[in-house]
Amino acid sequence: MSPNEQSVKSHIYAAIVAVIAITFMTIYAEMNETFKNWLKETFFHHWVGKGVLALILFFIVAHIIKIKTKRETISLINILIVSTIICSLLILGFFVWEAV
Repeated sequence: MSPNEQSVKSHIYAAIVAVIAITFMTIYAEMNETFKNWLKETFFHHWVGKGVLALILFFIVAHIIKIKTKRETISLINILIVSTIICSLLILGFFVWEAV
């Protein structure tokens, strides 16, 4: 595997982790006022805080963890797409459930 291919795959894995982390933080912040307030106080707004934390996590996964996988890049992109859709539906479902 070439270094560029390994870098691309590491960034795709990092994006998957970031999407899942944002989903978790969004639902957790709505259920835990202490966490939401910490995000607000630290980052001036809870959405900014989630974004900053997800960005830090993305760079940690992408640049520190060297991933050697036999999966094809297109397969990883499909996993990223599916995880993004599932996480979006989880957030939507959570807010609908909260509203009802």
